Amino acid sequence: ELGPDGVLSAMAAAIAPDATAVPLLRKNVVEEAAVLGALGRLHVAGHRVEWVRLFDGTGTERTDLPTYPFQ
Repeated sequence: ELGPDGVLSAMAAAIAPDATAVPLLRKNVVEEAAVLGALGRLHVAGHRVEWVRLFDGTGTERTDLPTYPFQ
């Protein structure tokens, strides 16, 4: 959903509870942060996000994290 409020996302969740409804842009939230947050929610919900393509050309590098719990 593109817009300042999550009205349609809430309605979609009520109508299709098995679907993933993710609001994308919000008022008072930096656009880049809102888009990355939405992509993160989709990823957590099990959808495929092509992270390599998203960050291609930005100079960022992939970092491996430990596979064990750490504090």
